Amino acid sequence: MNPTILEWGIEVIQAIQQFRSPLLDSFFLAVTALGDEDIVLLLLPLFIWCIDFWQGMPIAVFAVLSGYLNFAIKDLVREPRPYILSPGINIIEYHGYGMPSGHAQVAVTIWGAVAAWLKRGWAWIAAVTLMVFIGFSRIYLGVHFPTQVFAGWALGALLLALYVSTHGDIGAWLARRSVKERLALALGLPLALGLLHPAPDPLALAGFLMGLSVGLVATAQWVDFSAGGPGWQRALRFVVGVIALLVIVEGLKLVFPAEGSALYALFRALRYALGGVWITFGGPACFRWLKLAPGAARVS
Repeated sequence: MNPTILEWGIEVIQAIQQFRSPLLDSFFLAVTALGDEDIVLLLLPLFIWCIDFWQGMPIAVFAVLSGYLNFAIKDLVREPRPYILSPGINIIEYHGYGMPSGHAQVAVTIWGAVAAWLKRGWAWIAAVTLMVFIGFSRIYLGVHFPTQVFAGWALGALLLALYVSTHGDIGAWLARRSVKERLALALGLPLALGLLHPAPDPLALAGFLMGLSVGLVATAQWVDFSAGGPGWQRALRFVVGVIALLVIVEGLKLVFPAEGSALYALFRALRYALGGVWITFGGPACFRWLKLAPGAARVS
């Protein structure tokens, strides 16, 4: 990136931060959280367990692939964050490279995919509002240059257009494949992505994708699950399921190799893979066993 553009970006951030206040800090910290990895990890089960399993799954897979691509591009471009060039400009701490902004990209891909799913004008208005505010929050907080946010928006828009135009055809193609073919794809694609870019974050997303995909194949074959039911049932599914998900993804940190270990990245990917299996197979099977979910016609 041209140093002049980066210097301009720092000037923009400093100009915006002249209006800082505790209230604005709290507001934009809350807004930026809507693009955080942890929030997305909670949103995906909400869609899959409580709204529509088969409509939520494409969004989940799309979210993971979008995140993987973001990390891969960051590691390729290696553009620093603003506070590397201007220490003290950041309000919160984020590590890693900054181009493109993952939060800006996630805002477009995830919330755009949800709006495309709902097919309502108000959903698109809400989605675009979130895209703008989440992207702006990254500049206000000093963790991204404006150009990095613009790039995140642009990449997210490109991926969203690709998703909207192809996911129906891809779903129909997968429906015509045998169980063995689906399982081979569920294992093979994430494995290829993990080998292609074995850095910790992309590797964790590859593991998560593998878990989601393998669990989906298993549920389609053996679990008669629907995300319907009364409100209390959906809420209880979400609470019980998320507690178990956190035990898997976060609790296993206590027994798996710690960060800094040579095996940390591999076992982190395993934690996310197990979490993915829980979201698409373990949770639905458990909910049916506990009579917390109605049945539905299986997809085969």
